[in-house]
Amino acid sequence: MELDQIEAEVSDARRSGRRRRRGTGRESDEDEAESEVDQRERLERLRNRRTQLDQYLQRLEEQSFSDFLSTHSDADFSLRSVSDSVTYELVGSGFELATSGPLDRDIQIALSELHPGAAYLHSDNETYVVTELVEDSYETSQVRDAAADEAICPTCGSTQDVEANNCEGCGTELKRLQTVVPSRARAFKHDLPVETLPNGESLTPDSIYRADDQEIQSTYAPVDREVVGFTPNDERSFAIVDGDGTQLGTFAHGSVQIRATADQFYASYKNGGSDPLPTIFERCGVETCNGFVARNGDQSYCLRDPQHDIDDSVAVRLAAEFETEGVRVQLDHEELEHTLAHGLRVALQYIGGVGVRKVPETIEEDGTYIYDGDEGGSGITVLAVLNARRRQYRNSDVQLSTSSYALLANS
Repeated sequence: MELDQIEAEVSDARRSGRRRRRGTGRESDEDEAESEVDQRERLERLRNRRTQLDQYLQRLEEQSFSDFLSTHSDADFSLRSVSDSVTYELVGSGFELATSGPLDRDIQIALSELHPGAAYLHSDNETYVVTELVEDSYETSQVRDAAADEAICPTCGSTQDVEANNCEGCGTELKRLQTVVPSRARAFKHDLPVETLPNGESLTPDSIYRADDQEIQSTYAPVDREVVGFTPNDERSFAIVDGDGTQLGTFAHGSVQIRATADQFYASYKNGGSDPLPTIFERCGVETCNGFVARNGDQSYCLRDPQHDIDDSVAVRLAAEFETEGVRVQLDHEELEHTLAHGLRVALQYIGGVGVRKVPETIEEDGTYIYDGDEGGSGITVLAVLNARRRQYRNSDVQLSTSSYALLANS
């Protein structure tokens, strides 16, 4: 349908050009020359777009049906593991693919490395900017139903209650966040001319950055993680007691459901500068469009199709959920709870030889969690349970003293 539309527009542009060359006598030579230049530029843009669509259709024809489903289907029967990876492609000079085929990235890594506006340095020493993203419609519907509604400030990136109208910090009008689970992304060479703007300048992918007059060096998107589900294993659950045997809390190992989210990024530039404020993920509001918004001066444009009206643009929160294994520590004394959790992380570093970053910690309303950063769990957090088993025993119940974190760290 889009290819047919482009064909029709190309034909219209040609006919319009012919009519102008014949002359109507109603325009001055200068006006007519300017109009003809505009028509030629528009015709060239349409031809480039048609070439892109032709190449895309050619790649689809060359794919097997299973490959097509695994990389292009958003339905729940997609052959790729549910929400385990994001497929992406790099588009270089002349709108040619910079790789022999699509690439894959673990979805947790993709949130920080393939987010909208991400600067991706490829092996060809060229920097590509992610400007298009397709959501996994099935997973998005599942996560969106469970995620809390929030709004975000386009200026400072602070998230606030969805009922608020303006940012408490800077007064900017807030935009409601829309949760999206990504499945595919497309990145374009940072200086690839997408469109010629009315002021004569070229709209390029790196226009998405705040300092669009500087060459991009790198981007950083903070990823927040929260526990959205925990199923304790009764055989790995213990009471935490003091020296007198008084129960202070509980220690439990089990299955943990983690939700990771990102909604903004910071950019650093090759001149040594960096953004003092974040840039939110802002997607074109036109239905079915997967492009994100860039700015040129005071104007904003969709990087997929600059002709789109972006008045209804949407602020996006990328999300991914995964299951792993972890430990929950619950104590009435909050400071002691955090100290014990930190001690357990240090102990796992000594015992298991893993960095503390591989066993993240998150503070929730029902306790402090330490979990395996790898999807499915590698078994590292079980070592904390095995050490707990060596501690105090009372009748048939295993008791873990509040000083055990120090013993574990020195094991």
